[in-house]
Amino acid sequence: EQLNNYLSYRLAKMMGVLAPRTELIRLFLNGEDRGVHILVEQIKELTLRNASLMPGDIYRGELIGKDLFAPGAPTDSLFRSAAVWDKVAINNHYTESSKAPLEYLIKLIQQSHLPEAQEKLSQIMDMEAWGRFSAFESLAQTMHTDEIHNWRIYFDPWRSRFAPIVWDPMGWADTLRGVSIQNNRIPNSLMKALYGNGDFIRARSKALHTFFDNNIDQEFLKLVSKTIRIMIQEVSSDPYLNPPQPDIVNRWLRLLGSK
Repeated sequence: EQLNNYLSYRLAKMMGVLAPRTELIRLFLNGEDRGVHILVEQIKELTLRNASLMPGDIYRGELIGKDLFAPGAPTDSLFRSAAVWDKVAINNHYTESSKAPLEYLIKLIQQSHLPEAQEKLSQIMDMEAWGRFSAFESLAQTMHTDEIHNWRIYFDPWRSRFAPIVWDPMGWADTLRGVSIQNNRIPNSLMKALYGNGDFIRARSKALHTFFDNNIDQEFLKLVSKTIRIMIQEVSSDPYLNPPQPDIVNRWLRLLGSK
């Protein structure tokens, strides 16, 4: 399970999708070996700076935990109201409570069956970025950015456009459990709206062609093989291995590599 997100984030980076920095580490706390961990950067303004992007609002969509019980808030969709979103980074030109761009986006998603709404979506969405994001979701076989959680969206104040940020994708988790591969991943209302947009479809196709034509797939598979070899070496001495049976863990590691 540790490698699901690690390899997903690395794949996203290789595809040019905005994602947090991640590393495999061996953690020692006060001199005590705590085993293999995954270091994941928390999404904030530094994430944008590291990607050479201008500071701006990063909206967070989570309907799990305290937000699930927010009085009067819809509990089954993030795409009914901006009130159930908050921010993890703020454009200091606006108040923290200002969500006008997100409110406009949600309105367009709700009206996405209308041609004029699709035209406006093309204006406010960085379609190249969303095309790469969708291609990533298909290659990682992830449905974890769904209707209720794991959303991080950057609003570029200079271009007035939205771009996605990968968060907790858990790639290939379903595939490992026998779920058949699906080429198109549409796990939420936003992606459903975009699949009705010609600019998005073209950007998605371009992202997939770029991935294979530039041999990024081979580069990624080499990373997978190298990472699994390292993990197999490390798990034998991991004092917090769960389950505490290296043979079982190694078998699952090899299975993940084959997917």
